[in-house]
Amino acid sequence: METGHESGPVLEATGSSKHIAKERLAVCVYTSIGIFSGYVHCIRSQRLLDLLNSALVGGLRAYFDFLPLTQVTIYFSDGTEATTKTTLINKDNILFVTEVGQTSGIDSGGTGKSLPRVSKSPVVANLCVPPYKLRGEMHSIKGQRLSDLLNTGDRFLPITNVEIVAPSGDSQAVSFVAINKAQIIYSEETSH
Repeated sequence: METGHESGPVLEATGSSKHIAKERLAVCVYTSIGIFSGYVHCIRSQRLLDLLNSALVGGLRAYFDFLPLTQVTIYFSDGTEATTKTTLINKDNILFVTEVGQTSGIDSGGTGKSLPRVSKSPVVANLCVPPYKLRGEMHSIKGQRLSDLLNTGDRFLPITNVEIVAPSGDSQAVSFVAINKAQIIYSEETSH
C-alpha cells in the first residue's frame, strides 16, 4: 500500500500500473475494551457501511474479518491510552462505528455522498449494546417492522440521529452509527 496525496492510501491493481484512489475517513470504533479513534480508507464510491459489510475486489464481493485503521489512538475502558500507526480490529468484536465530523443524511452511511433516495419512514429504536445504550432511527420501507430491519443479511446496520449513552451515564449525539447487529442484546421500538 502506498500513500496517495490528499486522498490517502492508493492501492495498486494486480498486474497493472493503475492505482485505486482511496479516501481517508475519520472514525471511532467502539469495542468492549475501549474506543479506537483513527482512519479507515474507502474507495471513492464506497460508503462506511459498504466497507464494514463487504468489499469489492476485482469486481467481486469479498468479506474481510478485520477492519484496518491507521493513525490510531486507543482509549481503553480503564482510562489508559495508547497510540499506534496501524491496527486491525476483528469485526466480530466491534460494537458500533461512528464517523468523526459527520454530515447529516439518512442514506449517506455517514459519508455525505449523494445516493439514490428510496422513500423510507423512521422507526425509533432503543438498542442495548453492552456497555452502551443507543436510541436512534432505523429507516424502513413501507410495511417493515423493527424485526424486519434487524433480520437482514448485513452484519452492520445504519442508525441515524443517535444518542449514545455510555456506562458512566454521559451521552453524546451523533448523526450516524453503523451497529454490529450480533452485539445487540435486545432492542425495542419506541414512539417518537
